Amino acid sequence: MKCSFILVSLTLLFIDAVNCEQLPIKMLMDNIITNKKSAQPVTSCPSHPFPPEPLPSTIPTNISNAIQAVEKIFSEIVDDITLPGVAIGIQYVGNFHWTKGFGVKDKGSSSMPPDADTIFRIASVTKVFAVITLYQLLEQGKVRSLDDPLTHYCPGFSIRNPYQLDDVVTLRQLASQLSGLPHSAPCYNSSTTDNVCPLTNVEILGRLKNENRVMPSWIKPSYSNLAYSLLGRCLLQSSTGFEEHVEKYILVPLGMTNTGFEFTDSVVSKMATGYIGGGKKAPLINLGWNAPAGQMYSTINDLLKLSEFLNSMYLPYESANNILAPHLVKEMGLPMYLNYDGKSLFGSPWEMMFVDTYLVRTKAGNILGYSSQFSYVPELGLSIIALVNGNKILEGTIEAAYEAILPAFQSYEAANTAKIPSPPDRDAYIGNYSCIQAPSITANIYAKGDMLLVDLTVTDGTNYYHYTPVLKYYQDLELQVYFDPSQINCLLGELLALNGSWMYFDKPDSRNQSPGFYFAWGPCQMNRTA
Repeated sequence: MKCSFILVSLTLLFIDAVNCEQLPIKMLMDNIITNKKSAQPVTSCPSHPFPPEPLPSTIPTNISNAIQAVEKIFSEIVDDITLPGVAIGIQYVGNFHWTKGFGVKDKGSSSMPPDADTIFRIASVTKVFAVITLYQLLEQGKVRSLDDPLTHYCPGFSIRNPYQLDDVVTLRQLASQLSGLPHSAPCYNSSTTDNVCPLTNVEILGRLKNENRVMPSWIKPSYSNLAYSLLGRCLLQSSTGFEEHVEKYILVPLGMTNTGFEFTDSVVSKMATGYIGGGKKAPLINLGWNAPAGQMYSTINDLLKLSEFLNSMYLPYESANNILAPHLVKEMGLPMYLNYDGKSLFGSPWEMMFVDTYLVRTKAGNILGYSSQFSYVPELGLSIIALVNGNKILEGTIEAAYEAILPAFQSYEAANTAKIPSPPDRDAYIGNYSCIQAPSITANIYAKGDMLLVDLTVTDGTNYYHYTPVLKYYQDLELQVYFDPSQINCLLGELLALNGSWMYFDKPDSRNQSPGFYFAWGPCQMNRTA
């Protein structure tokens, strides 16, 4: 008897078909599954209910209490000298927005706290718009691949490489801090805050020819403002091409009416005053050529619109503003590098961290007189955004906020997760089945309450391996396996690849019993035995 179907579906560690006598089932299963009789208890894989359920009109008490804890965390960072005001916003699954301001917008002329429409500089959060632009150009076909070398779009780019001569700089590296380029653009010799980098592409590229990379690409992240400026300026060649693209294809479609690049009198009149060391007012510096790395301003309300868009692309709810295809938004949210601490990661352009079992995507920003922190957890549809009119590293504050609020949302989701649909005629499926290709694989389908479950067993006669997933009704004669991740650790569960597998049932006979089903996980034809 051949057992290649077992090899393919369980591990992909073995490819060739072999005789079961040569490679017994026990060997196969022991290589990838620890959930067998007499084995040590497995480490469960964290489970996140999906999709998250919107909040009711009356906010649950535990969530209200958690929000009060977040209020306290942010109110305590305010001081009268260097960080006089902070505005924060929380958004959840699109239907819940909460905002709050603390301190004052301006120490001299106003005692009012900033609100959700107060304008702050957002500094490096601008990089989020640079990466969205990159992905939009990819979707439009104007960028062929994220792995294209920068020189394809910017032929004049070169920088000395003391490490390896064939190490090209790609768009993906630029977007994820893995290019090895210097931290800053060569904008020296500018003595005015009106424009600290009043140079053209040609001038910047000419200066870069005489500089060195700080490390080879793909080794580890090295923060580079230069990388994002090159993305914005080389992919959109005119002097204002990046700013015009962001306005037309991101800000206007999302309704971000209080976000932009230019500090007009109207913008300044709505701004919180920025403060630097000693409580001095910060100048509104213009980054010039470096604008794609950190020039923009925005408000809590506008950034909540951005976070709602990013979250909505992960969720099965309609979004009115699809400025980028959902699959590209999801790709943009993936990690690119895991630091050796095993907790912090880099993405494009995110600085990421695990809080509890959730991966929080964040982007911090700091510029003279202002700090910002944009963050979202798309798997939960949750965002926290903070803007302050002083200079403070906010990563620790954001982490504390998520530690305070995540348990409340996790508890709410656990209590309100939609039930897995069960077939309307469960009797047609209930019974015992055996795989005709390998009788050692059996399935017992039975009802428990309002759920339909299946006991899946693989045995070699001495040891057995047993799992009990729920069967989710899709349509008549088609059921999908929902695998409880607590039964196995994450990696082995992914290697097992049972979750999401399909069972295609034969039409019921005269007794209203299906004679069998095709189990795509095997692949295996399961015939009814009882």
